[in-house]
Amino acid sequence: MSKPNFEMAQNSATNFLLSHNIKSLAFNPKDLNLVSEGIIIDTIENYAKLTNQPITCFIGRNIDDCYVIKSQDYSIILYRENSTVSEEHRTFGIVHELGHIYCGSSDGQIQEIEANFFAAQVLMPEIVIYYVMYHYLNNKLDYTNLMDMFNVSFDAANKRIATFSRKNFWNSSRNDKLLLSKFSKINRMIVHMNTYLLYNIGYLTI
Repeated sequence: MSKPNFEMAQNSATNFLLSHNIKSLAFNPKDLNLVSEGIIIDTIENYAKLTNQPITCFIGRNIDDCYVIKSQDYSIILYRENSTVSEEHRTFGIVHELGHIYCGSSDGQIQEIEANFFAAQVLMPEIVIYYVMYHYLNNKLDYTNLMDMFNVSFDAANKRIATFSRKNFWNSSRNDKLLLSKFSKINRMIVHMNTYLLYNIGYLTI
């Protein structure tokens, strides 16, 4: 029985972060322009309007989730604009679907795991977490740190920490170092971390 290719998923996510103009630790994938890569992110409501289809056409799906529709030229990621899903869950769902596209996978248990791993690395990059944990948090980490830094849900943060607890090493390839360099140049990262430490721990580091 085949197993999920975590290394492929992580490397694909790291390459995605390096190749796009992401300027914040907590970013919204809906702000990315991926049309040149054959990817469109849109709401179900707008897609239904543009294609002259009633919303009821989508009732057969879990309408609160994100999913991909394939056209001749594009992969269209659709999400429900008016739903009870939190913005954090919606963001993870969109990036999860990006994982299916960039990892070259489709539905299936193994592919779902790989897409989840891709989304976790995109939204909470491993090398950045370890850097912040070592330099700012005295090698300690809990879910609130990740929720505050990356604007992710409790579930996503908890699962990321569970993954970390099973590892005794972290990736430090050339691309990982490039990724850390990219994020360390984002002034908002330093400002955010110092603000977080000041208000939640009680001291500044810089």
